[in-house]
Amino acid sequence: MDLVIFAALGNREENVKNKRKKKNKQLIWIALLSFVLLVCVIAQVQKKTRISEQKNSIQSQRSENANNTGNANAKEVMKKNVRVLIKTTGFTDSYHKKVTLTSKSAFTVRIGKKTTQYPANAKVTFTKKDKAALKKKIIIKAGGNAKLCLSSIKRQNRHPSYRGSMELSLQYGKIIVVNELPIEQYLYAVVPSELSTGHQLEALKAQAVCARSYLYGQLKAKRYQKYHANVDDSVSCQVYNNIPEDARSREAVDQTKGQVLTSGGKGIAIYYFSTSWGSTASAKEVWKTASETSYLPAKIQITSEEQTRTGLIQMDLSNETDFRNFLTNKFYDTYDSQADWYRWSVTIAGKSLSVRFDQALAECYRSNPSMVLTKTKKGTYQKKPVVSIGKLKDIQIAKREKSGLVTELLLIGNDRTVKVISQYNIRKVLAPLYEKIYYKNATASTMMKLLPSAAFYIEKASVDNKAAYRFVGGGFGHGCGMSQEGAARMAELGKNYVEILQQYFEGAQLTQYQES
Repeated sequence: MDLVIFAALGNREENVKNKRKKKNKQLIWIALLSFVLLVCVIAQVQKKTRISEQKNSIQSQRSENANNTGNANAKEVMKKNVRVLIKTTGFTDSYHKKVTLTSKSAFTVRIGKKTTQYPANAKVTFTKKDKAALKKKIIIKAGGNAKLCLSSIKRQNRHPSYRGSMELSLQYGKIIVVNELPIEQYLYAVVPSELSTGHQLEALKAQAVCARSYLYGQLKAKRYQKYHANVDDSVSCQVYNNIPEDARSREAVDQTKGQVLTSGGKGIAIYYFSTSWGSTASAKEVWKTASETSYLPAKIQITSEEQTRTGLIQMDLSNETDFRNFLTNKFYDTYDSQADWYRWSVTIAGKSLSVRFDQALAECYRSNPSMVLTKTKKGTYQKKPVVSIGKLKDIQIAKREKSGLVTELLLIGNDRTVKVISQYNIRKVLAPLYEKIYYKNATASTMMKLLPSAAFYIEKASVDNKAAYRFVGGGFGHGCGMSQEGAARMAELGKNYVEILQQYFEGAQLTQYQES
């Protein structure tokens, strides 16, 4: 109201210049300035109140998380929904030939601007013949809180059901299926797919934070932009809805709602794997990064009780003898020592390895030539396509890291010697495609495309009186970040989820994200 009066008086002043009007204008200016001053005073008081409230809130949060090394105060911003690319049965393909959907509730199908309602239990099917509809984009939603069942694929011998909506579109003559839903609801079906909900709740909560933190990074990465998605539902990202959500997975997600791991106020790279060999590996060891990552160091995983008993805090397993002794010595109790894959062994005939090396090396070279080097006559190594190493003469470990992980392996043939670099490539070239792997008094299934881990040593052996190699190792997976079996054991020993996360992501902070 004051501003309107002031504008009116300003207009009159241009036309009527008398002392009375000037006096009125001066009075209005004084009133306006007084009003502005009052607003500033009120704003300053409110600001001080907010600061005080924030300090109290932060102090309260620190008190609740006394076991944490420090919750980050800054809030991270994350999208409300996530878009998940749904793959075919067995996660074999991103493109579907046929898509069939149904729901226990009434549901709608929107094609372009036209929406059609279907009754409960009705089925709709789309194939590449529905090209015109798919080009317009098809969006399917169930009523209320009901889920949509994708009956054209299977997960663990069942037809999976999904929260949120399903979006179908056409690409390369085949159908892309994208499930869009709220992030927290997405996590309900990630947690049980990555870690059995039979484990303690604190382990599930740690898994929930890891899964949410991983997603936070993927939302920024835009790896699946060509599919109009953020992630897919396979191990290429993190497994989603391979095992359906249950009450415990929902509880784990709800109790950690919005919490992500950060370092220096920024989201961190999140890695987790099945089982350690008694140590985790650093990010540099596993991913061959240029420098170390502070929150992902190589770290011995003996229990806190064992540390107290032995005084042992850290070990250097880069020495061959020390690593062998650690792998075969049952003296140390680690967080993974009760896991099935804590120790394993497999024997592979030399002739079988020779046959497999050529194809495996070619695939590794195509992926990254700098990780497959051929020895020259001068004794140096250079990037060069590998045709064949010839008959295998020997396999030697060229480099073992502090964690015990093998990151350089020599394949010595009568035609040439090849150096294989990185834990992944080494596991690939030594994959036990047809051989039995023995672990914890059991036999693993064959047809493994990778060696369980790159934490192993080699022994000469024989198969049918012919040369062979026995690989004795520990752990399952790349070895960097959180061991899921280790987290489960920590929870059994009474550790809470914050303590579990600090064990594997040293110095990282828990930050509360807010939806954008």
